[in-house]
Amino acid sequence: MSYYAEEVAEWATSLDFNDIPQDVIDVGKHCLSDWTGITIYGLTSPWSQAIASIVKDEKGKGEASILGDGMKVPAPNAALVNGIMTLSYDISDTFMETALHPSCGIIASALAAAEREKASGRDLLTSIVAGYEVTERIGRALNKPPQRTMSVKGLETNAAIPAFGATVVAGKLLKLNREQMANAIALCSCSMTAGLIEYLVDGNWTYRLNAGKSGHDGVLNALMAQKGFIGPLGIFEGGWDKKGRFGVINAITDSIDTAPEVTKDLGQEWHLRDIGFKYYGCCHYIHGFIDGALKLIKQNQIKPEDIEEITCFLPHMTLFLAVPRRVKVRPANLTVSQWSLPFCLAAAIIGGHLLDPAEQLSPERSDIARVYELSERIKGELKEDLDEVIEKEHILRSPLKLKLKNGKEYEVTTNCKGFSYNPLSKEEIEFKFNTLASKVLSKEKTTDLYSMLNKVEEVEDVSKLAGAMCR
Repeated sequence: MSYYAEEVAEWATSLDFNDIPQDVIDVGKHCLSDWTGITIYGLTSPWSQAIASIVKDEKGKGEASILGDGMKVPAPNAALVNGIMTLSYDISDTFMETALHPSCGIIASALAAAEREKASGRDLLTSIVAGYEVTERIGRALNKPPQRTMSVKGLETNAAIPAFGATVVAGKLLKLNREQMANAIALCSCSMTAGLIEYLVDGNWTYRLNAGKSGHDGVLNALMAQKGFIGPLGIFEGGWDKKGRFGVINAITDSIDTAPEVTKDLGQEWHLRDIGFKYYGCCHYIHGFIDGALKLIKQNQIKPEDIEEITCFLPHMTLFLAVPRRVKVRPANLTVSQWSLPFCLAAAIIGGHLLDPAEQLSPERSDIARVYELSERIKGELKEDLDEVIEKEHILRSPLKLKLKNGKEYEVTTNCKGFSYNPLSKEEIEFKFNTLASKVLSKEKTTDLYSMLNKVEEVEDVSKLAGAMCR
């Protein structure tokens, strides 16, 4: 009998760069470059600075870089800081079906391990693809629609699930064998996972910590397995009986019915093709409304002060973006504001974009009264037929009605921006990277780094790439 952890380990350790379709490799490269710009931008966030100061004080062996900063620290600690930096302003990629932001922990772990091992760019890309594929499958086992068991229970998917992918990427770069990789995956049962979604209420910093912990634990799990540390191989299905009562899937979903999702079509179907990329610094579910509203405003030369009211229609799943209204219209801090549809839409309309959330969503911005005033004229309204669209088609549709003070009304329906059905353009991809990375790096370094990332498979030693990611 083999466990699912062993089957995943067999596939991951044997995966070769040449086994991966070229279009999937291209998406993996986009994931890496997208992650890089976002992570560098997150360097100066208060939560990143807090954890970086702790890591720097601890010092230790200089194995991997804190992005932007350049200081080298032990690889697990570099992954911890970089993962928190990635999710600092919520601009990272999304698996819509499982409500995951995979790059935060996965690529933070991959880059730290690759720099430590002086791996090649091809090895880095191969590991990243493996990590994403494993993560999405485990996501389907633990948080598959329409049940979405973790989310319904108030558990943070990004605290528990990406740790598996982060472990796989680190294990692959450390060249673990099948047995070691299986044990590394099994050690994910000991991660500080299953965080709560309470940050949506008060804006606490645990949302950022979840990403960093995934990256940190991924590297640590692989290192422990390399040293012979043994984990529970029945981590998914449970090893005691057929009910799987002691496995992680049963613990979260109350059955092991979804366990086959963990290895379903590995190496045949590539879920990385389904990843979505953000263009605005807020919850991905808000992006379609921002996209639609900005297009209406541009086409009809509408000024913010001309707007009487905007009504956004939502499925049950995303109604939380508009209620409770007192919290959403005037969010108390930046974290709460990133899940506020009225506030984010108001900030984007006034700014013409939302690619600088550190400034645009700050309650300290100089024109905050103007943003609040527009936010109060934006509301969310339940539209039940949208439930079926998101659960069956896995598309988030964003219809809105815009009413002007002169009585004119406009309507537009936009599918969520950044996915295959409404992808970012090449110009938007480059603009996003340049806007974010140039907040920390010089214009020249930003340009050179982007060029290097586009040819990452030609890089012989990832430590040189990591160096180019720092000031």
